[in-house]
Amino acid sequence: MLGAKSKMVTLTIKTDNCDTKDFYKVEASANSEVELRIEFDRIVSVQSKKKARDDLCSAIQAELAKFKWICAGPVNVELLWYLHGTQRQETDKVGDLDNITKPILDALTGAGGLLIDDSQIGSLHTFWQSRNHQTEKDVLYIRLQFINDECLKKENLIFIQYAGAVCLPLNVDFESVRDLVAGLVIIKARLRHRKTAEKIKNLGTDVDRMLVVSSWDVHRTRLGGFDSSNIYQLEAFKAKCCEKGLSWQALIKKLREIKRARA
Repeated sequence: MLGAKSKMVTLTIKTDNCDTKDFYKVEASANSEVELRIEFDRIVSVQSKKKARDDLCSAIQAELAKFKWICAGPVNVELLWYLHGTQRQETDKVGDLDNITKPILDALTGAGGLLIDDSQIGSLHTFWQSRNHQTEKDVLYIRLQFINDECLKKENLIFIQYAGAVCLPLNVDFESVRDLVAGLVIIKARLRHRKTAEKIKNLGTDVDRMLVVSSWDVHRTRLGGFDSSNIYQLEAFKAKCCEKGLSWQALIKKLREIKRARA
């Protein structure tokens, strides 16, 4: 269990089938969960001052930054608020659930979070209960449920912008031929899927849901929280591969060598 305290919040984290270092603990089980417990001196909403929102985000991401990995696929999010019932009913100190939820979701995303972008959220369940008098603070439980197979290490995390503004996150060590080959092959396959979908669409049938839609792809404008130097246009990525002696011709040769070795 992790924990931290700031002037604004007290935060503790529990994990199930993962920890800060690895997104797998039991590889036979593909489901994992991260739970955050946050005690608030005061609730922050979208109407709060920017400093209050930034302080809350910084406090949460200071803990989440300890995780060496990030979710790249769909995530189910549950938020349970324990709030002062009378205060919520009879004052404006506690905002509507949608207004107090948005700053929390912002803190969960980006390079310092556990999600690349909130577009990965497959389901969002947020509700509140009236807290008892054992604590003078408001409390929030955040539960993130995800599939381990759809996580990536934060180290060597890059984004390849390969189709318009669409980017694909990958772990690529530019000193590893295997990583470079994998990146090139994956991108080539994705482009082929898109080209095939376009051909079929011209025949009168839309198969984008099967060939184009991907929970991994993310729009370039959603990567504002990441270092832009780790976002590569496709041609720039190919150029990096060529610098390592891995042109398309070299790639084909490498794949043939692998095929012969396995035969």
